[in-house]
Amino acid sequence: YIDMQKNWQPLWPITYLRVFVLQCLISFLVAIPIHVIGNYSFNISFATYTFSFIAIIAVVFEGIADWQKYLFKQKNKKGFCNIGLWKYSRHPNYFFEIVFWFSFSLIILPNKLAGISIIGALLITFFLLKVSGIPLLEAKYKKRSGWEEYQRQTNKLFPF
Repeated sequence: YIDMQKNWQPLWPITYLRVFVLQCLISFLVAIPIHVIGNYSFNISFATYTFSFIAIIAVVFEGIADWQKYLFKQKNKKGFCNIGLWKYSRHPNYFFEIVFWFSFSLIILPNKLAGISIIGALLITFFLLKVSGIPLLEAKYKKRSGWEEYQRQTNKLFPF
């Protein structure tokens, strides 16, 4: 943010709109399932229990992936994390983040607001796959030695 501010100093209103207002709007849209679940009554169904369980499992596995990468980085300053979940996916934390948001969005099935709640999951998936998550990390990794081998051996997102 500081670098952005330096580059856009004379155009601070544009900086404010592009950085803060845009992020606020995106956060609101991603959180639509939370708004729907918190503000509207819906029938508890088998889907509610199923997708709640899947959402909890996704959070647990996202935490496990982050912990595994943390442990890997403590011992390895170079190379690519290829232990645990990272052996099967180059971005297991993003995979489980996406699973969480889709599960969370589908908790209210078969409620009529379920369709609108999926917007958050679609938006976070778009950003992780095309904008800020995977593209930024993989562009950074391309410069490292061993990247092509790691890329060949490990799926981008889906485990296995």
